[in-house]
Amino acid sequence: MALPIETNARGLAELLQSVVNRLYLAGYTEAMTPAQWMALRFVRQANPSAATVLNFARHYGVTKGTASQTISHLVAKGLVQRTHAPEDARSRRLELTAQGARVLDKDPLNAVTKTLEELDPSLRLAFAQGLHKLLAATLSTRE
Repeated sequence: MALPIETNARGLAELLQSVVNRLYLAGYTEAMTPAQWMALRFVRQANPSAATVLNFARHYGVTKGTASQTISHLVAKGLVQRTHAPEDARSRRLELTAQGARVLDKDPLNAVTKTLEELDPSLRLAFAQGLHKLLAATLSTRE
């Protein structure tokens, strides 16, 4: 059954909330939490020199303690490993393990990514612009 397409602002906001809720709930798969999925994605995507707990915390706007706990859970599961940075032995970098890469093959965002890839590029651009504007609006309300 197809849902009606919302075009009014309130209907779109509620639709977005539904999508976000479903994505959040989908994050409780593979014995993972949504925060652990975010951290695993961060480690996969970050430049190796930037893949640190502190940068993960800054990127997602969480405390260093919260980020450290999340990463520690991934290390304990064998999905991420900590290595010494070559330029500073005190600094630790994060690397995805082979098991972590396999878990990311089951990432709940994969279905969303596939759907977005199928969109016409002009529609995807408009969607991206709209999401950036929404993100900026939500960030400005926190300050």
